[in-house]
Amino acid sequence: MFCDDSDYLYFVFSSPLVTEFERIYIRNLFTEESILHSEQGTLLPLSKTEFGAKFSMECNRLISGKNMASRLETIQQWCQEMLVELVSQIKMRLPEKPI
Repeated sequence: MFCDDSDYLYFVFSSPLVTEFERIYIRNLFTEESILHSEQGTLLPLSKTEFGAKFSMECNRLISGKNMASRLETIQQWCQEMLVELVSQIKMRLPEKPI
C-alpha cells in the first residue's frame, strides 16, 4: 500500500490527526476550524490550508522526485475535505455548550 505515493501521502496526513485526537482535549478541536475557513466562512485555498509539516515536506519530496504535481492537488483536496468532515462530525457529537 505504501508503494503508491498517493496512499503514502494520505497516511502521512492522517497519522498526526489520530495522534492529536488521542492527545488533545476534544473541545479544543473547535479552534481547528480557523485552519480551514477564512473570515468570510469559506474554505481557505489549498495553498493556505495547514496540512501539517510532515505532509508538506513529503509532498515537496515527492514532487521533486517524480512528476506528481498534477496528483498533488487532488490529494490535498481530499485531505481538506477530510478535515471539514472531521470538524462536522465532532460538532454533531458534542453538546452545544461546553461542560
